Formats: sequence, C-alpha cells, structure tokens
Amino acid sequence: MDQILSPLTISGIFTVCLYFITFLSSILTLRSGRQQGGLNLFALSAIAAHAFYLYLIIDGRGPHSLSLFNMLSLTNWLALLVLMVNSLRQNITLILAIISAFAATSTMLGMMYPTGGPNHLQIGPVSLTHIIAAITGTGFLLLAAVQALLVLIADAKLRSHPTHVPSYFPPLQSLERFQFQLLALGFFAMTLAMILAVFWLKDAWTSQPLHKSILSSMAWVVFATLLIGHQWKGWRGAIAAKWTLGGFVLLAIGYFGSKLVVELILA
Repeated sequence: MDQILSPLTISGIFTVCLYFITFLSSILTLRSGRQQGGLNLFALSAIAAHAFYLYLIIDGRGPHSLSLFNMLSLTNWLALLVLMVNSLRQNITLILAIISAFAATSTMLGMMYPTGGPNHLQIGPVSLTHIIAAITGTGFLLLAAVQALLVLIADAKLRSHPTHVPSYFPPLQSLERFQFQLLALGFFAMTLAMILAVFWLKDAWTSQPLHKSILSSMAWVVFATLLIGHQWKGWRGAIAAKWTLGGFVLLAIGYFGSKLVVELILA
C-alpha cells in the first residue's frame, strides 16, 4: 500500500493524466479549429509534473537511473519543452498531440517496467555532459522525425488531392522549415555527444555494443549528408523527409534497441 501511494507513483499517475488531458485538448482544438481554453496551461502543467517525476525516478533516489523507459520519458519531456518554446512563433497543436501521447506512453511503461541494476550509475562531469548532449540531440531529432512524417503526409495529399489536405495541417513550407531547424540543432548536439564519447570517454565508447556504435555513426552520416544536401543542393520535400526518418530509425535502433534487448529480453 505504501508503494502504491508513494510520491513516485502519485507523481507518475498525475503526469500521465495531465498528458492525456493535453492530448484530448489538442484533438478538440484540431477538430474545431478553435484554440481550447487552457491547452497551453495543461501542456505546461504536464511538463512541470513530468520534470518532478523524472527527478524522482532518475536522480531522486541517489545514483542516476538511466533505464530504457526513463530515457524515453526524458527524451519526450525535452521534446515537449522545445515545442512549448516554439509555440510562441508557430502553431504546434498537431505535433503537440503526437508528442503528448508519446510522453504519456513512455511514462506509463516506465511505471509498469521499472529497471535498475546496471543502469544505476555514478556519473562524472564529462559523462553527464555527454548524456545531456545525447538526450538533447535525440529529443530534437525525434521532433524532426515527427515533422518529417507530417511532411510526407502533407506532400502525398497535395500530390493526389490538393483540396484534401486537412485544415489543421500547417503549411508545407512551415513544416519543412521547422524540420530542418530541429534537424540542425539535433545534429549539433549529437556531434558533441559523439566527440565527447570518442575523445574523453574512450572506455565507454569501446565497451558499448558494436552495433550501437555502428548504427549511431551511420545515423550521423545520414543527417550530415542530408544537411549538406539541403544547404548546397536544395534537398527538401519527401526526399528530405525520408532521409530524416531513415536517420532517426538508425539512431533509435542503435540506442533504444540495445537497451531493450539488455533490460527486457536478456534480463
């Protein structure tokens, strides 16, 4: 009973409920075309509650807990934080609904499948900087991947039936511009994380699964090629969106796939 009513459990349930309310409010906004009262307040409240939950589960119990679902939850939290900052400049209702659902799901999974053991680590300053850069990069790239998916949907609808594009879809140029902004920021953070790993955390870099290093490096090459192609060749639209999704899939399999196998399948 004490565990059920623990601050961690209560905080997690409260966070999931707020994300569910944010998701529903976003859907109502998209369907009605009118901003639902309190949408931003719900989203900000969910982010604040999520931050407290993450503190309790990652850092509040002593050593840092870097389990699979904790990292997924933290990545989604960061993505939502970036979205709310960007909401001052553009309409983010559609992607807010998607990421809110992701955040609620990852938080619930973290509560259902808590893991510990080797994921509880004492972290030095360089390692902490590497982890922050990696999570930050993944958060930006997650948003870029969702934007790329929306670009593909909008592009396909425009090519088949231009009048069938839902009214709640942002303009295609706006979607693409935001996608590349997120991609550039994510690539920068990812590059910083890899530099720290290669030159200052050599033992950690060489001790991790080989496929993780290979897939992460392949993802970096994909993103670098895409950004160069966009800058010098004007790559955009469906082609750029597919490259973005391909790079993120490689990155996600390399990192989250490795942790999934170690923590849930081989545990």
